[in-house]
Amino acid sequence: MRSLIAFIYLTVIVLMSTLPAESGDKWVLYATDRSSRGFIYKYFYDTDSITRPSSDVFRLWLRYGKYDMKDNLLRRGKTYNELNCKKRTVTQIENIVTFSGGESVNAYQNTLGEKVIKAGTTNEDLYSVLCNGGKKTVTSQGR
Repeated sequence: MRSLIAFIYLTVIVLMSTLPAESGDKWVLYATDRSSRGFIYKYFYDTDSITRPSSDVFRLWLRYGKYDMKDNLLRRGKTYNELNCKKRTVTQIENIVTFSGGESVNAYQNTLGEKVIKAGTTNEDLYSVLCNGGKKTVTSQGR
């Protein structure tokens, strides 16, 4: 019975990840995460925004949402990032955070520089999808 439930759950996740998150946009789900307080975070990338300045580099818009236990959107953010497959780094170039009602609460250009992608993070999930054809390169623990 457990294996049947797990199979159904995985099937639903796979099907949901192939559907656009918003009408007219091509947002693809690449990761979900649950906080210790029960919030669910969903992470998407925009296939229409992907550019390739070089063979090892992707630039694209990412979107994340914070949801309550009933799947109500509480907060949304959108970031423009550069992912370097060869160096295994990510650089957040721009960040925009809004509440579910559309009120912008934070928008800034990022000057934090590039960060090494750590195992077990949503950045590693994105790296696996774009740079490694969906295969994990390091075993993630705790996710």
